[in-house]
Amino acid sequence: MSFNLLSVYLFIAGLVIHVSLCSPQLPDADDNLNIYALPVGQGDCTVIQCPKTRTVKGKGVITIIDAGTRKNHFKKEAFGHYLKGATIKYVILTHPHTDHYNLIDSILEGHTETPKVYHSCDWTKYKGVKKPKPNKLTRIKNCIGKKKCNRELKLCDSRSVTLTVIASEQGKCGKHPNEDSIVSKITYNGVSTLISGDLEGNDKMINAFLQGAGAEIKADIYRLAHHGAYAETGSKQCNRPDLLRAVGASYYFSSSGLDDKYRHPRCKLYHEITKNRTNLKVKNHHYTCYEDVKKPYTTNKPIYVTTLEENKKRKDYVIRFAIKKVGTIIPSITPFNGALKGRQEL
Repeated sequence: MSFNLLSVYLFIAGLVIHVSLCSPQLPDADDNLNIYALPVGQGDCTVIQCPKTRTVKGKGVITIIDAGTRKNHFKKEAFGHYLKGATIKYVILTHPHTDHYNLIDSILEGHTETPKVYHSCDWTKYKGVKKPKPNKLTRIKNCIGKKKCNRELKLCDSRSVTLTVIASEQGKCGKHPNEDSIVSKITYNGVSTLISGDLEGNDKMINAFLQGAGAEIKADIYRLAHHGAYAETGSKQCNRPDLLRAVGASYYFSSSGLDDKYRHPRCKLYHEITKNRTNLKVKNHHYTCYEDVKKPYTTNKPIYVTTLEENKKRKDYVIRFAIKKVGTIIPSITPFNGALKGRQEL
C-alpha cells in the first residue's frame, strides 16, 4: 500500500472516529421500552423510545417530553442529530419556561412527520418557537387526577405503553409557570415512570395535588421535579419528603446545569433519597449536587444526573432506563460528547 493511500485510509478512519465521538445518536430500538434523559444542562429533555417491532425498525418511534436548555451553551443541532432517524409521535411541553421548550424546533427540523404537541397554558406563552397547525396542537387545561384530566395516550402501536396525564395547570396559568407543569406517568408491563416538569408550589397547592392524585403518582422511576430542586416550606415547595414517599420510586434522575446559578440538584434531596427512599444498590457512579458549594460524590444508589463533575472535569451523560418485558429495569449512563459550544469535550 502506498503512503498516500494509507494516509487516505487513516484520514477516513480518523474522520469516522471523530464523527462518532462528536455526534452521538440514539441507539436503535430494541426489545425494551427505553427512557432517555438527554444532557441539556439547566433544562429538560426526556425521550421515550418504543420497543422494536417487525414493521418498525431502526430508531423506531419516540415521544419527547420537554426539549429546552436555559443557556445558549449547546449546539442545538446536536440534539436534532441525536434523534435523527426516529419517528416522533408525540411532543409534550410541560410548561412555558424556555429551558423546557427552546430546543424543540431544532429537533423537529429534518423530520418529515408532524407530531401531535400537547402543552399547558396558552401557546402565546411559548415565545420564539413555531406554532404547530391547530389540528396538531392540544392544550391540557387545569386538572388533578387521571379521571379529571381524561388524557391517556398510546405511545407505541403494538405494545401496551401508555402515557397518562395526572395533573396540569395547577397554577391556572398565572405568574409562576412551574406551577402549571403537566405531570404524566408512562406505564409499560406494570413498570411506571413519573415525569413532573418543574412541579412546585405553596403548601396548599402541593397538598391539593397529593390529595387529588393520590396513588396515581406512585411510580418505579421518578424524574425529579425542577431539575432536583428541594424545598419543604415556602411558596416554591418541591420534591417534599411526603411527595417522595407517595411516589415511592426505586430509581431517580434529573438534569443539571453544573455550576449554573440555580445550583440544581440539591444535596439535601440527594441525601433524603439515598438515606431514606431506596434500598437498591447499583454499579458505582458519579453524582454532583449543590449546597453552598458544589459537592461531587461516588454512589451505589440508583440516583443519576445528566451533567456532573468527574475527576475534576465536566462530563455530560445520557441516562437510560431500559424496561424489559418482564418488568426488570436496567439503568445505564453513556457519555454525550460534541454538544457544548466553544470548548473541547472531555
